[in-house]
Amino acid sequence: MFIAKTKNIIKYNSSLSNYQPKENVSFQKGIEVYLKWKKSYAPSASKRYRTRLTHFMRYTGRSISLNEITGEQIVAFHNSMISEQGYAPGTVSYSIIILKDFFEFWGSRGQSNIRTKELKRIRYATPVKETINETEFKLLTSNLDTRYYDDLLVKLVFSILWDTGCRVSEVCDLNLSDLMDTKIQGHRCASIRRRKSMKYNVVTWSKKTNELLNTYLGIRLDMPIKTDALFVAKRYSSQGLTTRSVQRWVSKHVAHAGLNKHISPHSFRHSKAQRILSQSQNVRDVQAVLGHTNPASSFNYLNLNHEKLLEVSMKYLAL
Repeated sequence: MFIAKTKNIIKYNSSLSNYQPKENVSFQKGIEVYLKWKKSYAPSASKRYRTRLTHFMRYTGRSISLNEITGEQIVAFHNSMISEQGYAPGTVSYSIIILKDFFEFWGSRGQSNIRTKELKRIRYATPVKETINETEFKLLTSNLDTRYYDDLLVKLVFSILWDTGCRVSEVCDLNLSDLMDTKIQGHRCASIRRRKSMKYNVVTWSKKTNELLNTYLGIRLDMPIKTDALFVAKRYSSQGLTTRSVQRWVSKHVAHAGLNKHISPHSFRHSKAQRILSQSQNVRDVQAVLGHTNPASSFNYLNLNHEKLLEVSMKYLAL
């Protein structure tokens, strides 16, 4: 039994086991039980997983039971995503990961016969990671008037992303209680929980960003709302800031700045890694600042810094 990608189509051959579970669980109920379990340790992932699982359920039908679903159906679904629905290879690969985890969960409970080890991610070329330099960042924030709450919030969030290289979800999850004082009077830092490792790291920012933060806190602490969230979307609302809002901000201000680049909130993280490599020339500094648990993730950023990559390569060439 195998999965392979040939001409953008996945092929799957299987001989499923004859084991029949004692109780038949419907696909719809299976999704709810699985997501409840997933939410217990990965709340944000459970939201994203629901989208892809619901997509597959519409393909198979709500009334189908888990033990009726076959590997061939999974592959046919992903083939249709590629050839008929026009999904990007990265999205299809992500869907395979989700369905594999889902059927592993139910397979261990005797509710699925899918051989999940043979569900393989498709290979695809990842797009080049866009970055911005300091001049472009200043251009991106130049039209924001910090006398107004909305502009102040946008500029502060952009500045923290730029200075720290944190993931946008990590910044949105910051609470007032996460802020800490430093040895420099009036200068704050924060204890931030890394999205992937779930470990806490201390991050700090520049003097200019700290001034923005102090101005913002003067407004935020006076708000008559009951939430510990540091960033709230509206001045008189307790709704916390969402990653989707930040994505819209970035798209809007990239267009206003006339930057001909596909910039996303994660581009700030890539840019931070590039600046670290340019200044310290140490990949381990990238790992420490960005909070990578796997050093390989840090080494990947060498490809973003062509000057540094050439320097490393030249060391081992006889010229």
